[in-house]
Amino acid sequence: MADLLMPSDVRSDPAQGGGPAPLPEPPSAKLVVRLFLIPLLIVAAAIGVMLLIRGCTPSDMSLSDALRELRRSGGERTGPFIGPAAKQRYLAASVLIKRLREGLDEAERIRLSGEIIDILDNHTRADEGAVQHLLLLALGRVWQIDAGQGKLDSSDALKSREAVMDALLKYMDNARPTDTQKAAILALTFWDGRPEPRRAIGVVLEKMSAKYRARDAGGRPAGEDRERDIDVRIAAAATLGHIATPDDAPVVEALRRAVGITEVGEIEVAFQAAASLARFNDPVATGMMLRLLDRKELDQIEIVDREADPKNPVRRKLDEREKERFLVNAMEAAARLVAPEVQQRIRDLAKDDPSSRVREAAAATLGKVNAHP
Repeated sequence: MADLLMPSDVRSDPAQGGGPAPLPEPPSAKLVVRLFLIPLLIVAAAIGVMLLIRGCTPSDMSLSDALRELRRSGGERTGPFIGPAAKQRYLAASVLIKRLREGLDEAERIRLSGEIIDILDNHTRADEGAVQHLLLLALGRVWQIDAGQGKLDSSDALKSREAVMDALLKYMDNARPTDTQKAAILALTFWDGRPEPRRAIGVVLEKMSAKYRARDAGGRPAGEDRERDIDVRIAAAATLGHIATPDDAPVVEALRRAVGITEVGEIEVAFQAAASLARFNDPVATGMMLRLLDRKELDQIEIVDREADPKNPVRRKLDEREKERFLVNAMEAAARLVAPEVQQRIRDLAKDDPSSRVREAAAATLGKVNAHP
């Protein structure tokens, strides 16, 4: 029971015949700060961020401005916070991606390759968010083949591509953060049809085939190996289908072994290995591709979510967006797989899938299959 108030603790009330009530005390400085100043600062900060984002968008920034912005410092972290210039740097990296989608001539490709390598080596760090990863992907995309331009094999172009390969191989090194390695590996997927990435086949194959050495009592990666992100292996399995050929026997053998992976934490390696084999028109991929093209099968698949909380990954089912991504990616790889049952599954998706995105991708895949029987 609460203590009873003593008479001296009760204020007088004029309505009850007591003396006059005391005048109200003025609000303390602490109360003023809490009620007015702090909300004002929060609103001002929010408005400032909105103005910053609105005043510096990819559509307003030229390629020269973007390169200049990426050479400025300001992406440093203070504790858990990213520096104030990180947003501009991210937008600047996005401008590069947008410009690459519009197409470049040979001279522009050569110049931009050198600019990006310089920025990566001298003006970025791995701890400033996604800027470095976007730049690595952009570096790979610079030399993506444009059917309207041909191979672009002048001596200067060949020299530039060798420099790009040197840079990407450097950022695949095990001493780099796993996210950086993953971005450098995936950058090679844009080099489909070029010979230079063959230099990286051995490195990428080793990344995919790397096995965790130390495991705890539950069979999970332990110690130092716990930090080796499975995403590097997934990226490597996906990339091998773009840089190797069916004649690369060690690659084909490793991919076939990987298709047999059943552990939940590594099942996505099996999916990407099957996609790479499908690009080689290897019949071993057929069973897995049929699974990846079946919504009922996707409903049963569990993945380990490492993005929401990297330190505490959790097992979960695929959401709708992920199912669509799985279907679209599987169809893109299956376009080269001569398997009647797979092509029938794609025709079914083009006709009946509830997602317009999936139906459109299926129709596009069937067009490729019909064009190249």
